[in-house]
Amino acid sequence: MRDDRWQQIDSLFDEALELTESARGNLLDRECAGDAELRRAVERLLALEFEAENFLAESIVSTPLEGSEDSQPRSVKVDDLAGLSIGPYRLIRPLGRGGMGIVYLAYRENPYHQEVAIKLVRRGLLSVQARRRLEAERQVLAQLEHPNIARLYDGGTTEDGIPYLVMERVIGLPIDDYCDEQRLSIRERLDLVKQVLAAVAHAHHHLSVHCDIKPSNILVTADAIPKLLDFGIVKLLSPKGNEEITVTGPGRRPLTLAYASPEQVQGETITTATDLYSVGVLLHQLLCGHLPYELASGPESGLGRAIVEDDPIPPSRFSLGLRGKGREDGEISESSEALAQSRRLTPRELELCLRGDLDAIVRKAIRKEPHLRYTSAETFADDIDRYLE
Repeated sequence: MRDDRWQQIDSLFDEALELTESARGNLLDRECAGDAELRRAVERLLALEFEAENFLAESIVSTPLEGSEDSQPRSVKVDDLAGLSIGPYRLIRPLGRGGMGIVYLAYRENPYHQEVAIKLVRRGLLSVQARRRLEAERQVLAQLEHPNIARLYDGGTTEDGIPYLVMERVIGLPIDDYCDEQRLSIRERLDLVKQVLAAVAHAHHHLSVHCDIKPSNILVTADAIPKLLDFGIVKLLSPKGNEEITVTGPGRRPLTLAYASPEQVQGETITTATDLYSVGVLLHQLLCGHLPYELASGPESGLGRAIVEDDPIPPSRFSLGLRGKGREDGEISESSEALAQSRRLTPRELELCLRGDLDAIVRKAIRKEPHLRYTSAETFADDIDRYLE
């Protein structure tokens, strides 16, 4: 099959995969009109994908328990893997679930004791191209050794053919919850964001873009160390420059809309500037407790439109509950009082702290045009340093 034909099939498959059954049919009717071969190829990939997901749910590991009298492998449910083994690792209990699969707490006893997190991956079973993506991503993750990035220890494939990754187990809180529970000051929050930027810079220097930076992917440990997790939808960059994407194919990919950049929402080229936008949104939230765009009501599509078209609201305006073009005077709400107190300030003190330099730093990080954002994670961190000094 020609490369351009495969890319057409793969792109349409990825788009169809994220739709409901009726919307999927409408998409294929529209995109495959007059091209029965294209439709058959996409429908076949969809059928294989759903078979793979059912296979994952029904039989993800077929390894008998140590000491079991039953010498025959047994199939188990995806939510009932506790006690089973993957290589030298024994699964203990689920830690979380996501679009890529399920993450289990696991324990290794030989030749040394180690507690880890094992991510059992859903995708990567359909084609040689998909397997190459997973292998390339695993190779990049193996090179990311940084104190603020959860480490990759191991990886492989179960006897059932399901890819898995063995990761450092991080015990901590999402960065937004940690900041609020500890009532961190603005300076302390900025120090955490600087550490996140150091992790992002390290990943970028190894030609990888995280593409899903959000609070739940940054856990802060009891020692106040943020750890960047889950490079499951990482994009790999060409050594020739950060404009060229390799390994990952065309088409729509998973993202978290609230932290997604305009180019992600519109399906345009992903670069290192994409991660810097997401860190900018995260910084906005940690400073003022809100995302840069506020919708009165409506579906997520309204947020997507706002990300692409609307001017972001500066953090300082949220400190007094003012929003975009709202009133400038009036009583300060209870929510604004609580917001400021969680940062050990009054609402007026918080507004004065955020107005000016911090508003400007956030505004530059979340510019809609990638080339107008910070040129690197280091320059972003340098501006924060200048403010702190």
